[in-house]
Amino acid sequence: MKTRQQMNELGYQPDPAPAVMYFLTSRLGDKEVADMRKLIPRKTLVEAWKDLEDNAKDLAKKLMGKSRPLLPVPGRYSRTRGQK
Repeated sequence: MKTRQQMNELGYQPDPAPAVMYFLTSRLGDKEVADMRKLIPRKTLVEAWKDLEDNAKDLAKKLMGKSRPLLPVPGRYSRTRGQK
């Protein structure tokens, strides 16, 4: 809940539906999941659900510093030239 509040404060509007679908169907077989995806009218939900693992891995890399930083580090660029 705290993470969602922080994301909202930063201007992100996270949609929990793909994660919910991922966990609800985690014990189903591939065919059952594929059939279920065909029945969902919101294709953006289906795409987000399909890409959830890849997007989570990319985010984890960014958060662990294995990629370029998402946001500038506070105070790192605030000094003016000549100050220490």
